[in-house]
Amino acid sequence: FETLEGMRLDWEGLSMDLQPHKATGVRVLAVDSAERMRGLTQDHAVRLQTVRGSKHAGPFRALIASLVTQLSGMRRLLSSWMSVQTAWVQLHRVFASPDVQRQMPEEAAKFEVVDDNWRGVSQRAAADPHVASVLGIPHVHDRLAEAEAMVDEVRAGVHSYVDSKRLAFPRLFFLSRAELLSMLAETADPARVVPFLGSCFDGVAGLLFDGESQAERSRRDWAAREARRRAEEVLGAGPAADGG
Repeated sequence: FETLEGMRLDWEGLSMDLQPHKATGVRVLAVDSAERMRGLTQDHAVRLQTVRGSKHAGPFRALIASLVTQLSGMRRLLSSWMSVQTAWVQLHRVFASPDVQRQMPEEAAKFEVVDDNWRGVSQRAAADPHVASVLGIPHVHDRLAEAEAMVDEVRAGVHSYVDSKRLAFPRLFFLSRAELLSMLAETADPARVVPFLGSCFDGVAGLLFDGESQAERSRRDWAAREARRRAEEVLGAGPAADGG
């Protein structure tokens, strides 16, 4: 019984560490919080399996069943949450560009649904981040599942779009998909595209724009390189890499 009560108290005291996303302020689950939750679900799965096989489990079957249900819901929530969050962090910068929205209207419309679902769930979770409360958000699993399914469609469309750009200008094959998506998200400011040129053209270290001093170019290139580095971290790294 002490083992079961300890697991119940673990869940009661567990909260999601939701940090503001740097670019939008939307709350995202911090990486270390996700890892703690994942570790707890794995630990509880092992402990519950042991308890259920005990000859003394009879009087506690109702509590065991409750904990199993809660564990199953938490696993499902965490899997869908991280999948949608990772995709949202990757794609929101791309579809923030009006040019991209015009060229991919179908994918932009689908991403808007993903964005609405994600922001709605995140906002509700931020108001009360206790895991039990998040699991109690109406239709939370359905909303995340819908967003997760739509993300796959959006990604397929984006990859097709990226590949069409590579076929039109083969030097873009020197850029990874993550780099190319990052570059496309910066088309509103040509100066921010400069750091990608070296990958496409040998010997091109940078560009000097009309009316720009060498010092201004250096500062601009440094800022652009930093933007590229951050973008690559978000596009290629962990789920909440662009969180707080």
